Amino acid sequence: MAKFNFLTESEVERLKEYLVGYVSLPFGSDIPGEIVERLIARARGAKYVGKRANRPEPDMILMKNNAPVNYQIKTEKKSSSRVSALSDIGKSEDIITARIDVMADFNLKKLPKNDDELGTLVLRSYVDNVVKKYNWHKLAILLRYKQNNEFLYFEEDAIPYDPADYVWEPTSVGERHKKRNIIAYEKDANGQAVKKRKKFKWNAGTTLLYVFHDIPTNADYFEIKKKHIDEDAFRLFMEEQGYPSDEEIQAWILDAIETNEDIDRQLMPDIAVSNAVVKVSGEIHPKKSRDALLKTIWATPCVRDVEDKDLVLLSDTKAKKKLSQLGLWNGAKTS
Repeated sequence: MAKFNFLTESEVERLKEYLVGYVSLPFGSDIPGEIVERLIARARGAKYVGKRANRPEPDMILMKNNAPVNYQIKTEKKSSSRVSALSDIGKSEDIITARIDVMADFNLKKLPKNDDELGTLVLRSYVDNVVKKYNWHKLAILLRYKQNNEFLYFEEDAIPYDPADYVWEPTSVGERHKKRNIIAYEKDANGQAVKKRKKFKWNAGTTLLYVFHDIPTNADYFEIKKKHIDEDAFRLFMEEQGYPSDEEIQAWILDAIETNEDIDRQLMPDIAVSNAVVKVSGEIHPKKSRDALLKTIWATPCVRDVEDKDLVLLSDTKAKKKLSQLGLWNGAKTS
């Protein structure tokens, strides 16, 4: 029997069931970050806060010893299907942890020219305006491998980093929007940068702070296998439930636009569904007709808010019975 260090065996089994339920749905091939947050919170019996990705509020609140523990949940998918989860044990992974707008946070008219000075402001803002202000306790990290068939999960304390412990330099790695990009290394005993120990990366254009996390040797490892769900039968089942409505479809599309940085904000918030452009996997142009909109939704791998009712369909007893009648659920325990 597998031994888990951060999750209990029952929590892993529930999380596996939810992940199987979601990745098997016919409208998507990946799992949006907000859905990962919701699934982890549900599997652990925690309160899901429900803010969007990279917002400073904790994602879930878990009661331990009658005291609330605030978690930020982070996830990352390996783009290569050849990389196995177990091969990454002991390595590091850079993960978007927060948005740090130095100009606004310190009321600056321009950024400091000195990289160490700029990096110090980034970390000061992260510690004071994020970790301490929103009372972060823990980071929970789920790494996804081989088309969401393998997973690593681990946790670490939310650290109030000391800017004096790091050296910042300019870098072109991960450069976006042709804006200033800086990277930090830990200092050795002599105050010199240890170049093998990347710790932070920040971009002035996106204001995103990346933190390099060490993947511990005792990270929880588990696998799942997707189920086959017939797309036409599933769509029929969903429509028989009266879901989704035109209003819900419109809400999803508008929300997807609002959360996408590449969409012109002038199009918000009164854009009509008929001329919306949703950049999820390429450009998707919804049509006026409901059938065409439904087709778009089924083909969209990153539509927000669809997960909750869909996962209830796959986990609720009555829904499983209905799915079984349609040949979409065999009653077997998920693996």
